[in-house]
Amino acid sequence: MSRTTVFMAAVMALCIAAPLCSQDLDQGYIKAFGWGAAAVAQEKAPALAQFEAGLFRYQGGTFLITAGENQDMHVRYLVKGGKTYAQHLGALKKSTGKKVSTLKSEYLRTRFYVSHDEAGSQLFTAWPSGMGDLPKWKEIATSETRFAPAADWVSSRFSMMEEMADMTSLISWMKKARPGWKIYILHVAGYTREAPELKYYDKSELRWMIPLEYVDTEPLAVATVEVEKSTNPTLAWSSVVDKMPAEQNGEKDGLMSVLKDGKKNTTFSFGIKYDYLNKVTKLHNFTVHYAYEDGGTIGGFYARDVPSIEAGVRNTFYQAIERALFEEKLR
Repeated sequence: MSRTTVFMAAVMALCIAAPLCSQDLDQGYIKAFGWGAAAVAQEKAPALAQFEAGLFRYQGGTFLITAGENQDMHVRYLVKGGKTYAQHLGALKKSTGKKVSTLKSEYLRTRFYVSHDEAGSQLFTAWPSGMGDLPKWKEIATSETRFAPAADWVSSRFSMMEEMADMTSLISWMKKARPGWKIYILHVAGYTREAPELKYYDKSELRWMIPLEYVDTEPLAVATVEVEKSTNPTLAWSSVVDKMPAEQNGEKDGLMSVLKDGKKNTTFSFGIKYDYLNKVTKLHNFTVHYAYEDGGTIGGFYARDVPSIEAGVRNTFYQAIERALFEEKLR
């Protein structure tokens, strides 16, 4: 056997042994988004070894998506610092000391946060401004997978429809999401452990219980995703407020132009019946009453916990549109 043959055989053996050797991450991802990003696409799952720039709508650090029925979302995580998951988890274990002695399992987790609920109420007070800035509100969905298969990887992927059973809330949200609404993606590794220091007595079980604790790494990949448009026919409609009501007593003396695909279609009159301001959150609660151009009543819709009067009008407008479409008053 020649020296060349022996050398090539050795190289091939090394490639088989190395998890990323035969299918390295295409560095196009890093040039485009950088380590620590969660790259979001919709057409198909971004391949590890082939970066396709055309899959991504990316502007100013934000990934743009289309919401609506049957819209998928694919994510490729580019692990912070170009380090493997094992390196990050190893550092976490070292920093958490004795906690590791009660370790039960290891995981990769992704938490998804949304800016608004399905009714249009804003959920966040401050959007995260950097990787270390954790969301202060509850996530809408969580994806969790086993750590071991990914230990030596510097990248992994997620597809929403592949995890449909755990993503029902996010899938439902995608159907109703309006342009401008956002998703925040937070990807970590970590381990679960028994936490004897947190034990408590369960009166219903008549015994002491030792809870499980989730111990996460720092964020390994994050992304802000914004809804650019929607396939939902309701969202073809938009409005421009021409005149706000003079008082907030419910009288419908406000006017708004109603547009379809950016062109004026009709006019609604509307009134605001103010309820109360939450003194803790500083969020408003009120009802917006709508009427058709001919004076016919559309109905009243409640704006709950919104940051401004204008935001509440925008949110309830889509409820009014849904009612008008159902009654076949618009076309």
